[in-house]
Amino acid sequence: MNTPLGATVPVLDLSGFNGSDTKRQELLQQLRLSCQEVGFFYVQGHGIEPGLQTRLEEHSAHFFAADAATKMQIRMELGGK
Repeated sequence: MNTPLGATVPVLDLSGFNGSDTKRQELLQQLRLSCQEVGFFYVQGHGIEPGLQTRLEEHSAHFFAADAATKMQIRMELGGK
């Protein structure tokens, strides 16, 4: 996978991950190369329900629209406390 700058982002299909060892190794190799050569990748076949994805997008938008003081109330240092 030699992807030049400006090329499309690789798409990794996780639907075969629980398949054979060969399929799993192929996917892991694609993941490794995507990270090393492109730095980004899309994931499909992950099994996450569309409704959950929608809620995540909504909550993310709400979080990023908040002011800094509100965001700091749930910063990582607090570990969700």
